[in-house]
Amino acid sequence: MTHQPFELWDTKEYIYNLIKTVFVPNGELAMGAMWFLYALFFSLCFLSLIYFVTSRIKEIEGRDKWRGFLIILLSTLSIGLAVYGVKIPRLGNAFTIMIFIYAGMLFKQRCSIRFNSLPMFFVAIVVYAQGIILPHVFPSFPVNRFPDVILPLAMSLAAVYIVLYIARRIERVFVLSKLFVLLGQESLYIMALHIFGFFICTGIINLAGCNAGLTMGNTLYTYNVGNNILLAFLYMLFGLAFPVVTIAVFRVCKTKVMSLMIKR
Repeated sequence: MTHQPFELWDTKEYIYNLIKTVFVPNGELAMGAMWFLYALFFSLCFLSLIYFVTSRIKEIEGRDKWRGFLIILLSTLSIGLAVYGVKIPRLGNAFTIMIFIYAGMLFKQRCSIRFNSLPMFFVAIVVYAQGIILPHVFPSFPVNRFPDVILPLAMSLAAVYIVLYIARRIERVFVLSKLFVLLGQESLYIMALHIFGFFICTGIINLAGCNAGLTMGNTLYTYNVGNNILLAFLYMLFGLAFPVVTIAVFRVCKTKVMSLMIKR
C-alpha cells in the first residue's frame, strides 16, 4: 500500500509507461522473475528479422552460414559489451539468447540423437561439470555475464543431453512419466509463477513459527536453504505446485464462464 490516490494518465503517459515497461527493467520482484519472457520475445523477433532479411536478398549464397554468422556476431557483441559494463536494457539478453535458440534449432534439425548413449552421457556430465567446477566466471542470466559464447553454449547442450538421457530411463515408470509430462506442459507457468509459491511457503513457515534459526536471503524473500534438505524440498514443492494448481483452477473457471456465456 502506497496510500497514494489514483492518478489518471493521458495518452502520452500511457504510451510512455508502456514503452518503459517493455524496454526498461524496473527491478520489480514479481515481474523481474519473468525476465525470460521479454528475452525470448525479443530474441524470436530478431531471429525472424534475420531470416526475413537474408531470405529476401537474392545475391546471398549460403544463407544458413550468413545467418549463423550474424547471430554469433550479435551474441558475442552483447556479451563483450556486458563484460565492460555496457548493458542494453531488455535487449542485451535477447541478443545473447539468440545463439542458444539457433543452436537448439540446429541440434534438433540436423542431429539425429536418441539420447541413449552411456559414453555420451558421461561426456556431457564432464562438459557440464567443468563449467561449474573450474575457476572462471560462472555463466549467469539475467545479468548477461559470460566468459565467452562457447562455454555456456556447450554447457547448455550438455545439460540437454543429461536431462533427456535421464528422462529416457525414467519414462517407463508410469507415475514419474506422467508427472514429468505435466511439469513439462506447464513449464512456462512454473517459470513465471514459482516465485509466488516461494512467498506462500515463506509465509506458512512464519505463521507456523518454524523459522527459528533460519536466515532470510537477500532476494526473493526466501530463507537461505544451505544444507537444509527439508527446506529445499518445501520451496521446490510450493514452487511447482502453486503454478500448476493456479493454472488448473484458471482453466476450470474459464471453461465454466465460457459455457455460461454460450448458453446466454
